[in-house]
Amino acid sequence: MKTTLVGINSAYTHTNLAIYYLFNNSIPKGMDAEIKQYNINMPKENVLDDLFSQKSDIYIFSCYIWNIEYILHIASSLKKITDAIIIFGGSEVSFNAKDYFDKYDFIDYIVAGEGEEITLKLLSKLQKNEEVNIQNVFDKNSKDYTYIKQHINFNDVIFPYKNVDMKEFDNKIIYYESQRGCPYNCSYCLSELDKRLRFRDVEKVKEEIMFFINNNIPLVKFIDRTFNADNKRAKEIIKFILDNSKHTKFHFEVCANLLDDEIIELFQSAPNDMFQLEVGLQSINENTIKEINRTTNTEKIGQNVTKLLKNDNVHIHLDLISGLPYEDIESFKKSFNYAYNLKPHMLQLGFLKVLHGTMMEKSKDKYDLKYNNFTPYEILSNKWMDYSDLSKLKDIEFLVDKYYNSNNFYNTLEYFVDKIAKTPYDFFEKLSIYFSKNELYKRSLSKEDLYEHLYYFLKPFDDDFAKNLVSFDYLSYMKIRKPNKDFIEDIETVNKEKIFEIIKKEEFKNKYLKEYSTLSTKEIYKKINILKFFINPVTKGKKETYILFKNIKEDKVRMGYKFYII
Repeated sequence: MKTTLVGINSAYTHTNLAIYYLFNNSIPKGMDAEIKQYNINMPKENVLDDLFSQKSDIYIFSCYIWNIEYILHIASSLKKITDAIIIFGGSEVSFNAKDYFDKYDFIDYIVAGEGEEITLKLLSKLQKNEEVNIQNVFDKNSKDYTYIKQHINFNDVIFPYKNVDMKEFDNKIIYYESQRGCPYNCSYCLSELDKRLRFRDVEKVKEEIMFFINNNIPLVKFIDRTFNADNKRAKEIIKFILDNSKHTKFHFEVCANLLDDEIIELFQSAPNDMFQLEVGLQSINENTIKEINRTTNTEKIGQNVTKLLKNDNVHIHLDLISGLPYEDIESFKKSFNYAYNLKPHMLQLGFLKVLHGTMMEKSKDKYDLKYNNFTPYEILSNKWMDYSDLSKLKDIEFLVDKYYNSNNFYNTLEYFVDKIAKTPYDFFEKLSIYFSKNELYKRSLSKEDLYEHLYYFLKPFDDDFAKNLVSFDYLSYMKIRKPNKDFIEDIETVNKEKIFEIIKKEEFKNKYLKEYSTLSTKEIYKKINILKFFINPVTKGKKETYILFKNIKEDKVRMGYKFYII
């Protein structure tokens, strides 16, 4: 008998942790098993053809809000062309199994909750052709589809990447968990259904971290809901990574108001970009925070995020959620401005997803909550925001992502946001009006287009500063060579002969070009550029300034090309 474990990811670089757990923990003796991973951007007919060629008796699909529509399409076709058993599992189907059986007759079983032990039991029954009667395993004839919370011993779970060829993960992100459950009770999150924290033995965690380091994995994302729920344990893991990691980066989701000075100092001591931290702010509205059952200290979050950003060596990702109860548009603006002014490397403007099984779903009538019936079940309106409010925030989200989160416009935004608007939100609202007026939301824009339109937007406010700062950001983050664009035409490139004359001087080479000491003057010229600005982009003073750009990135999270004012 053969089983194929199917992971459908949201992007090529993503991987599916669940199917690796099943591969190592849930396959009974004597059963063949194979992992197959795809992504939602692949042609469905190609995925179907590949799965059909497996000639498996059983196909198990790992289901989430981002892949369920794709999986339904594949699984329904697969059932028509094979006699295979189709099994669904994962958070998307665990709390509404009956709905899926009512709508789709090609699903044979749904596994709800933690799947390692019950999937083993299910596959063992199917292998022996025995009757299936297992708690939290449902079929179309089940009398009760209620998920009964069960907890397995997390330390007994076999490391998911055991017996796996790690070459499969070249240029991909690996997901890992060192704990299960969440101490918090956020009403919009499925984790509130599992409040019992279970920690994996810290020595096992260290051993598994070393596995990633020794295999030169580029990025490991811990999916622990609150990595620092136990600060002492978190510090031990961070210290171990600091002592051992060479090139592997680690991503943690942390509760920022729980961080103490010692753990912050550990992060501050880390090499550039070894750690990435995701911080859930969500809102600063106290009524909202109380209503969604969060226990946060906004002031403490702000203080700790500021400390973490001090050395610009740890990537900080800050989250807000639009559409929460008691947060109207004016309240959200305050939350946005607070988050923006902390200056995280990334400011994520999320929109409320009303997930099956959560308290938010059960409170939908109380909040007059309207949301899409199809994944990802995103909010359309509630008592405090109508659809037009949320639609405007969608436009703001687009602009924040393109201009702020890319970090490619850092110097321009640093100067202009406060100069032309009362608040950061007001700035992006003005930019949004410009985009709407010029129908730019309807177009596909390249990075160069984004620079050009930012210049045209800022030009009426201060043409000189707009031209110089947008040009400086372009040369810092895009290319050290000038494109043929209006916004950069007045910035003068020093002519080739003059540059050759400058870089031949030993004093200049020793001061600015040590990395190129073994190269000829001609070779050095290909790797640098010198341009004349009419405004000093660093001090923002109106002064003729010559800047040397090198094609070497800064050793900071906000990585632009290295430059020197000469």
